[in-house]
Amino acid sequence: MIDGNGWKYGSGGTIDGDGTSAYYQSSQSGDPDFNSLKEYRLRRWVAGSSSKLYNSDLESSLGILAADATLKAKADGKSATVAYNNRPNLIVIRGTENIYIGGITVRNPAFHTIAVLDSENVTSANVKYTTYDSNNADGIELGNTQNAIVFNNFFDTGDDSINFATGLGKGVQDSGQKPSQNIWTFNNFLREGHGGAIAAGSHTGAGICDMLVEDNVLNHSDMPFRFKSAPVNGGGIYNIFVRDCAVGDAQQAFVMSTSYSDANQAVTVEPADTPAEFYDMDFYNITVDVTTKNTFSLVADVSYTALYKPWHNHHDLYF
Repeated sequence: MIDGNGWKYGSGGTIDGDGTSAYYQSSQSGDPDFNSLKEYRLRRWVAGSSSKLYNSDLESSLGILAADATLKAKADGKSATVAYNNRPNLIVIRGTENIYIGGITVRNPAFHTIAVLDSENVTSANVKYTTYDSNNADGIELGNTQNAIVFNNFFDTGDDSINFATGLGKGVQDSGQKPSQNIWTFNNFLREGHGGAIAAGSHTGAGICDMLVEDNVLNHSDMPFRFKSAPVNGGGIYNIFVRDCAVGDAQQAFVMSTSYSDANQAVTVEPADTPAEFYDMDFYNITVDVTTKNTFSLVADVSYTALYKPWHNHHDLYF
């Protein structure tokens, strides 16, 4: 067990008690009965944000390590946005080869949970990622990483469950960053998740490609399959094959957009020469039971009334 001590226990913006004793979620469809099967109960932390992290002191804060790191950065003269992004990830693995992460539980990070960056030959197996409903609490992020396998894991996260990223802006092209490539994601159970359950982007600058996603169950995720990029980020997402997955109780099953923006982003970049494009993506045998919004959302950041925007086309998408 690795516990990040990032946030207090509670629901939404309300702390339960003093926030330090375990607080549990209620059972939803597809869950065991948490009342009679207490060993299956799932913890829940407050849903903080940059605007509701702390009041006048740490004692009344929604966050623990999340608040401490932010306050220290503000005291060091950082702006509110930059200070909020000063929260530490739980685990960062960078520039390594032959990584096996297995048989552990990781929970309650101040920021992201596990970030594997600029690495090769990576496996996550039989890991419990429990971070719901902590802000920005992605499960595992694979950034500029090749030859990755993510299987037999359980995710209950406050943001993206499995995320792939590869930098943003023109600097990615100039520095020769590698794509996130050759990825196999299968046999995972993804429960609650804000953002995307299986998500690519928004940092798409070096490309996210050559990915097989199969035999996953995605239950209660906001957007089970989410592919996103900002207009300046460049790169693309391509050669993606998704098959034989089951989705239940989602807001939107498939979301693809190059109009994404992040209010908490603390950096600005020189725009890429061309925006990201999504292409050569195939989806087969996906069962979707209940969506509360639209099943599909596909957006390119182009406009006939704003011709100054660089034109791009998403193409060769098969459902």
